[in-house]
Amino acid sequence: MSQVVNIRDTIKTLLSHPKFDEQAKLAFLAKVLEPFPYFDGALALIVCLASKVKHIDLTLVSDHPLPMTRHVLNVDWPVTHGDRPDCPLQQLTSLDLRCTRDQQYAFDTAFQPATKRVCLTGNKKLGRVLLSNASPPDKPLLTELTLRNINVDPYVLQDAIRSPWLRGLKILDVIAVGCSADESNLPPIRPWEGFDYHKLKATMVKYLPSLEVFVWFAMTCHTGRESVPFGSLAGLKQLKHLALDYNLFAAFSPASLYDQSWELPSKFYLETFFPPGIEGFGLYCIGWDLLCEVYNRCLDADDDTPKMLDSISRFIVSLPVKRIVLEISMCNWPHNRNSHGPFVLNEPAVDALRVIADTLDGLGTNLMVQYHLSVMDHSRFLVKPKYTAEEIYYDNYLDMLKDTSTSANRIKLSSGASTV
Repeated sequence: MSQVVNIRDTIKTLLSHPKFDEQAKLAFLAKVLEPFPYFDGALALIVCLASKVKHIDLTLVSDHPLPMTRHVLNVDWPVTHGDRPDCPLQQLTSLDLRCTRDQQYAFDTAFQPATKRVCLTGNKKLGRVLLSNASPPDKPLLTELTLRNINVDPYVLQDAIRSPWLRGLKILDVIAVGCSADESNLPPIRPWEGFDYHKLKATMVKYLPSLEVFVWFAMTCHTGRESVPFGSLAGLKQLKHLALDYNLFAAFSPASLYDQSWELPSKFYLETFFPPGIEGFGLYCIGWDLLCEVYNRCLDADDDTPKMLDSISRFIVSLPVKRIVLEISMCNWPHNRNSHGPFVLNEPAVDALRVIADTLDGLGTNLMVQYHLSVMDHSRFLVKPKYTAEEIYYDNYLDMLKDTSTSANRIKLSSGASTV
């Protein structure tokens, strides 16, 4: 304990010295953090002492899981310290805490009174959201909560949303629930599968009146348990930007994930789904089989395809949303999976999307369609106004092309040198 007091007094003395400029402070703190294995304890101590820290950005790796620092971040400081001026983290406005893909740790998080933004990435299990037991400020400052690559129980999130600490939330961003670098990290019970998201929506409508951005996509489902989708989000009156997985947007009714019997949303459902002030809408995880199903039902048997496409376009224009992004998973598109590509694209369903995008563009609505050929691929444009991809490919193809280009340049330089 005496050593801790000495370290504390030393840090305070040095940092408060009038001739200790900002550069010197940073250099000193860097030295404090050097020793191993005392790194975690030193960092935890600094977090406790830095009562005016505003931003914390930590990445947890196998060599430095930082258990003490994580504990310090999860302490309900206003309860233990009250209004004392040295109360830690009371000016913390932004917290970024992430795990690397090769090593994931379970951690919780506490929201401090001044926190405006919390971003958690790579948590294999978010057991709870630690909301302070202290009385929330009259005007809660937390406006943004981002959860990425986290196995979150929707009940945990539902309980957190009911807290007055979150009533000022404007951005709720949930991406890649259930995604894990190692399948063995996934729990046997996956609460995000088979969940009634309509109940979560009802909680959001009641307790998040200021929500402007809501994102929930790239959710991995392994068991085939059917979830109840969110349903109409018209009750979120301030919502401007929305992005969802298809199975959270509209119910699908296959007996298994590989059944191609899809339930498509009705015109009435679409007409009543969006809030009046919505500006942008993204729909993700649309399977290639689903796209073909929509095309076959709506267009393939129609005698007047141009008229039907025009009718669909004009219906879309009647909806309040003016910017639409669709992402198609083309993993099941018939192609040689042993090749990187490129693959020639000649699909009537894609041609129909291009006609709709061009028509909408002339009517004041923007439609862009993206695709990926594997889960790990980056998204690339498939269709946008005045553009259709003639070939599609895996990311590996770009790497191969880059290597080929580099080799060609080396050959040119070599031959050029020999010519000289």
